[in-house]
Amino acid sequence: MEGNTKNRKYLIWFWALFALPFMIIIILFILISREKLGPMPSFSELENPEYYLAAEVYSEDEVLLGKISIENRTWTNYNDLSPFLVAALVSTEDIRYYRHSGIDIRGIGRAIFRTILMGQNTGGGSTITQQLAKQLYPRDTARVSSLVRQIRLGVSKFKEWQTAVKLERSYTKEEIIAMYLNKYDFLYQAIGIRSAARVYFNKTPDSLNIQESAVLVGMLKNSSAYNPVRYYDRMFQRRNIVLSQMAKYGYIDRHTVDSVRQL
Repeated sequence: MEGNTKNRKYLIWFWALFALPFMIIIILFILISREKLGPMPSFSELENPEYYLAAEVYSEDEVLLGKISIENRTWTNYNDLSPFLVAALVSTEDIRYYRHSGIDIRGIGRAIFRTILMGQNTGGGSTITQQLAKQLYPRDTARVSSLVRQIRLGVSKFKEWQTAVKLERSYTKEEIIAMYLNKYDFLYQAIGIRSAARVYFNKTPDSLNIQESAVLVGMLKNSSAYNPVRYYDRMFQRRNIVLSQMAKYGYIDRHTVDSVRQL
């Protein structure tokens, strides 16, 4: 009888510890949705995000004379993006992009497993939609203690998850890709994909070839660390990783990868 009581206690403790993380997650989602841990963007804000687009000034014969802007950004629609650019983005940043609704549970699980159990820093398993959420509503970067910073990071992650789900409800997959590439800062006054294509390759986004698309998508990991102007060798390695991902998921064949790598 006493043995059965001990076994029952162990089972209760086991299931309590097992359920605790899920309870914490549920509580956090409730608190965040009710804005108890800071403000959240409304649907109206998500449907009308702020973009500081440059005003272009043309002459009578339609020659671009200059721009007036806070940020050097010109909007680009999804249909004006090179298919190589979209393929590079999805294969490198979020291969299950068209199959999830803003949160990739498998990606998060893989990131947790590799980080905690294998000690590898593989990132947080963020989807393209989550990355857009972080771009639209940046995290708090104020200097605080390490513990407070980790807590804020955790809360920010949960906020990004909720914002990503809202974005998926408000926009199509194609619109989200366009928004993300239009928002990203590629440095050297190249904010948004149109400015980046012009600054780095003197092209429009729809005319980017495979290797150029791979360079710009490679910069999405860190536009400073993989900048082709400042760190060419590092960028070259990152570009080749993007090309390998495109081949891995069938967007280009291996022969094309081998040919492009020589360029």
